[in-house]
Amino acid sequence: MRFVATAAIRPLLRETLGTSFAIAPLAGGLLNQHLLVTTNAGSKLVFKAYRPVMPRAKVDEMHRMMAHAARRGIAVPLPIATYEIAGHVAGLYPFVEGAHPSRYSVGVRRVAAMGETLGRVDRALDSFRPSAPKPSSLDLAPWDAEKFVGEIAAIRASLRGK
Repeated sequence: MRFVATAAIRPLLRETLGTSFAIAPLAGGLLNQHLLVTTNAGSKLVFKAYRPVMPRAKVDEMHRMMAHAARRGIAVPLPIATYEIAGHVAGLYPFVEGAHPSRYSVGVRRVAAMGETLGRVDRALDSFRPSAPKPSSLDLAPWDAEKFVGEIAAIRASLRGK
């Protein structure tokens, strides 16, 4: 996967933020590019460049769904801005402190809390109506599994610096 160059991102952020800032890579995420943006005032944001195969309409629909969930009490970091840059759709989001739980460190209480949260999200999104019909499994079937596995391997290698 090709990433958006920081030099191309800086002018967009300067226009949006109107202040000085630092940009650093964020660990995690295999399919999209994530950068931590820290303003001189100490505010933290996330710049997320989606894979080139994510069209603007799909990202806009995701943002619409996120806003729907937020209006129903789900804590969702809503986009501050959406961009099109170097063949990617990108968004600027508030930074949320925290860490993804390790697969083996999740106890019964945490699993119960995660299940309760998932139930709340499910109820909130039950009333969401997509702009277009959801594709059928037949529409999704022609993907090339070997190519996809190769792309993931290349991304993982690039993250290791190899």
